[in-house]
Amino acid sequence: DCAIGNFPVKFLIDRAGIVGEDGETHQGLFDVSYLTSIPQIDVYSPSTYKELEYRIKKSSQNSKIEAIRYPRGAEKPCGEFDIEADYSVLKGDSDNAIVTYGRIFSESYKAYEELKKDGVKVKLIKLNVIVPVPRESVNALHSVEKVFFFEEGVKSGGVGESFASVMLENKLSPEFILTAFPDCFVKQAKTDSVLKQYNLDCDGMLKVIKESI
Repeated sequence: DCAIGNFPVKFLIDRAGIVGEDGETHQGLFDVSYLTSIPQIDVYSPSTYKELEYRIKKSSQNSKIEAIRYPRGAEKPCGEFDIEADYSVLKGDSDNAIVTYGRIFSESYKAYEELKKDGVKVKLIKLNVIVPVPRESVNALHSVEKVFFFEEGVKSGGVGESFASVMLENKLSPEFILTAFPDCFVKQAKTDSVLKQYNLDCDGMLKVIKESI
């Protein structure tokens, strides 16, 4: 209704992703999939408090329909990136690329640093805008052989599938490995435990990548 009327409504979506002890009914794993189907909406998934504060401030200054999703819990350290851009690229040799967004960017950053130490050629792409997928973000993939997309949401209809579609439209055909939640309800458990179970923490990401390269 808001999109049809082009109303400047802002949706602040709490508990994005896994919510730990809040349990199965509160897991924020499906919102991205249904938001991707709504025309004219922009969706952001900040990785830090600074980025969240910036997005809320910028959102209050425009007349667009927007959603800003953020997780339960405290932020974790991650590398420097441009909070004002639609996407950021942590440059590196480009045989492989990691693409992700939101809270688990901190985990992918740790994996990125570990891979560089091991001599693996890799770059890291962070999506700041997740709906619609920034089409220019695929430009960083022209020399990449494998793309590893990690998503703290369900696979069907998620950002990973949208990103893969943009790659195809741009005639890019690296091997694409998407790690996300299957279409299921995730039982109550500690957040770190769930992310580990589904290979969405640093160790799991490293496992997925090293098994494929």
